[in-house]
Amino acid sequence: MPADIEGNNLQGVNIPITGACAWAPVDAANIVADADLADPDLALLTDYPAYVKLGLIKADGGVQAAAESGDRIEFFQDGYSLASSDTHTVEVGLAQGDSIVQRFLHGVAPNNEGVYYVTAAVPDNQFILFTEVIYKNGAKERCNGIAVITQIASDKAERGATRGYTVTLQWQASTLTNGAKYKVAHVAPQAA
Repeated sequence: MPADIEGNNLQGVNIPITGACAWAPVDAANIVADADLADPDLALLTDYPAYVKLGLIKADGGVQAAAESGDRIEFFQDGYSLASSDTHTVEVGLAQGDSIVQRFLHGVAPNNEGVYYVTAAVPDNQFILFTEVIYKNGAKERCNGIAVITQIASDKAERGATRGYTVTLQWQASTLTNGAKYKVAHVAPQAA
């Protein structure tokens, strides 16, 4: 649907209907190629088998990106400043608590008895993160890059409710993403 006389286009409104979050070990082969990231028909787990999906996402826990710039560096001359360090994060509400999610959250595999030895509040390890949000209009937004977990909040255990985890991740600049913090593809809806 093209824009109306007022310049508004209802088909341009992004209403999320589903999405996914997956991770893979840091390896150049696991960075999704730009052409694939922008490909409407990307089959992540088939095309990049090292990825592990983190399962179901809570209804109110879809991918939420945020960016924050540090204090600007001001100069003596009025009107001149430079941005200092930027922080790019993504938050996701994981609904599942199975072994795939537990290994991701703890940063270690369980021992033979299925016990995780937790040594830190959040793991220090880096991994390659992939997120995707699919919209009602057919558009898709995909992000890919190196990330670390910075915060984990477990949901309160309530009878009859899902107990998941809200995880905050921070993108990390890397040579694998040409020095960028992460890369993002806004995939347009396919024509019917």
